[in-house]
Amino acid sequence: MKRMLLQITNKNNLQVIILSLFCVLTITLLLYHQTYRITQTSCSEKAESALSFQANIIEGNIKKTQMLTGQLKNIVESKIPYSKIKENPDLIEKYKQALRPLILSTIKSFNAKTGWVVFDTNIIENAGIVSYYSVGETYILEKEYDVHKDNYSNEAWWVDTLNNGYTWTLPYYWEPWKTQIISFSQTAFSNSIPIAAVGSELYYKDIEDSLSSAKLFDNAPIILINEQNIILFDPLKENIGKVFSEVYPESYSVVKKAEASKPSEVIDTSTKFEHSLLAYHRLSNNWILISAPNTNSFFTQIELLSLNIIIIILAFLFFVISIYFFKFIIK
Repeated sequence: MKRMLLQITNKNNLQVIILSLFCVLTITLLLYHQTYRITQTSCSEKAESALSFQANIIEGNIKKTQMLTGQLKNIVESKIPYSKIKENPDLIEKYKQALRPLILSTIKSFNAKTGWVVFDTNIIENAGIVSYYSVGETYILEKEYDVHKDNYSNEAWWVDTLNNGYTWTLPYYWEPWKTQIISFSQTAFSNSIPIAAVGSELYYKDIEDSLSSAKLFDNAPIILINEQNIILFDPLKENIGKVFSEVYPESYSVVKKAEASKPSEVIDTSTKFEHSLLAYHRLSNNWILISAPNTNSFFTQIELLSLNIIIIILAFLFFVISIYFFKFIIK
């Protein structure tokens, strides 16, 4: 009778131990799941914040460039009377003299690096340009040129502007200023006649410096593409000017699918073997910032800790069961 009671007690003890271990195992798995979700959310929020920070910098420069160009357009349209100049072409120089201080003061008021008016000399003969660019804190009046005679009439900032009313160019090197730029320009009219292109620039080096130093989680570069899916910035310089969907087809398919419903988002693109995100942010001119960070480092410690706890629990469970059966066999 005493021996039977002892066996029952041992059996009950074993059941309690096994039940306790399973409870610990269940709690561990629940904590792992909860911690995983918190870490995943935290990574997404950090990625969104970092990308939004860079987007705000570029967005501010985009809006400033567009607003300045709009002001230059208004000045030209209000100060250059095409009907009078058509009757007396010699008046253009008089109007340009009055135009120069207005253009310069407007550029300075926006604290911009450039601002310009390029007249269509097929419409207004010998009209030339009014263009300023900065060197340090000094603004320099650019040397006169004729857009047609000096072979600039095939440039995107001219052709696309006259054809579409406005344009953002791809990065290009402007020899007179000895720098690489992205231009925004609009068509200026007088009496419904397109008489000039006006515009301002983003200096490419400013974009390059900002995005080159910004990496999501220190491992993922930020890429900038335009509305035509052309890469404007990539740390891999050989990719600049290429089609994004051809260079990064997987990222492109994810972004285009998501972008149809949201202008910005952080998407979990993790697989069984890798933790990763894809973040994008569309700007007001339809450029898109994209980054695809690897987040393995954030989950490695969680996974190792959970795995170690599970191994310890299973090992202890195996040990307890082994002792019980060993005693059972001996008895």
